[in-house]
Amino acid sequence: MLSFAIISSLIGIVSSFTLSYISFFFVKPPTTFLYMKIKILIPVYNDWQSLSQLLEVINNLSISPEFKISVIIVNDASNHDRQEQKKEYENIQSIKILNMKKNQGHARCIATGLKYIFEKNDFDYVIPMDGDGEDRPEEIKEFLNQIKDSNNKPIVGERV
Repeated sequence: MLSFAIISSLIGIVSSFTLSYISFFFVKPPTTFLYMKIKILIPVYNDWQSLSQLLEVINNLSISPEFKISVIIVNDASNHDRQEQKKEYENIQSIKILNMKKNQGHARCIATGLKYIFEKNDFDYVIPMDGDGEDRPEEIKEFLNQIKDSNNKPIVGERV
């Protein structure tokens, strides 16, 4: 059974640190595999160009091979067409797009993405990010460094 905690209930219980932009939480004990499965959860509404740029930046991060990065995109019923492109990313293992039937907002997209990730049960850590560039993808590396030092505890970062 997975334990799920809201960020506010984690304060004081887990390792925490401050980053400039990303709010973040982990919710599952790690597996015993040779690498950690990291899911980056990104809600998007109409801004496919910013999302494409974000994916490029994530792909270009120099990430240790002990981490396998996958991206889950939750499309909040965008009414702008996205350009279909079959792009290969060297450092992103997979990209999955979940399509909402109607626009329900950022929080509902995050909840839908988390539900999908938990049901698949194929992750060690989850990083929710905005697709519009509000969160800095460069700070993913700091989270990954914190994972190495966390002793299997959840990690929380907050925007300042």
